[in-house]
Amino acid sequence: MQLSELPFPVTIVATDGWAAYKKSPDELRMWSVGGISKYNRLGFIVADSSGTVWRMVRIEPERRITLWDRFPLRIVEIPVRIAVERVPGDPLQVFREQFTRALEKDDDALTQVQSADRIKAALNASESLPKLTQALHRMRVT
Repeated sequence: MQLSELPFPVTIVATDGWAAYKKSPDELRMWSVGGISKYNRLGFIVADSSGTVWRMVRIEPERRITLWDRFPLRIVEIPVRIAVERVPGDPLQVFREQFTRALEKDDDALTQVQSADRIKAALNASESLPKLTQALHRMRVT
């Protein structure tokens, strides 16, 4: 399944401390060469608005990446397709575990506005995944 087919908004969480709330598929269409390489290696999960969690399978450029695209002094964004698969198990628990790992690896991107303790309290207090993702967005964490 393609990420663009999921019900939006979605919340993306990677174990390296990246988390993002995206309102439409257009916000995930263009990726840098470095981003494609990094997240094809690391992976991430996506929580959609219906409360389902998906794992990124691969990020595929829609066109061939040229040597000019890889030139380090020039950041080029390339259109991509992101394939995802449904994660088995309790979606809320999977999301909490992944977000906790991201919070541990965080380089202050997630904790610029809220403390790690407040974010952890919100993670544990929520009873549904859609409510949790909305709460994190309202807290300006994602």
